[in-house]
Amino acid sequence: AVVSTQSAHYGRGDTTAGAGGTDTQVQQKATITLPIPKKDHSGLNVTCKGPDGSDIKCQLGASTDSGINILFEPKSGGKHRLTVMINGKNYPGTPVDVEVQGL
Repeated sequence: AVVSTQSAHYGRGDTTAGAGGTDTQVQQKATITLPIPKKDHSGLNVTCKGPDGSDIKCQLGASTDSGINILFEPKSGGKHRLTVMINGKNYPGTPVDVEVQGL
């Protein structure tokens, strides 16, 4: 399966502008970059749910001026939901759906 960075959405269904990412196979780490301003990076945390609603290991990665990397490891194909929180509340524009496509 491959992560389709083109299917990452941010906000009102708009395709993430400039979303960075790497194609990855199931059981390998995927990286998605969300356009969250650097001033907001402090105090963020992230959760990921797999297509069946199960928790998927994920973490915040490197911070850049143009966004923040989110690392996760998909266990199967299908829609994964990444939720970014700041101070216990959803960050505006999240959750983000990321489609992991089968080969």
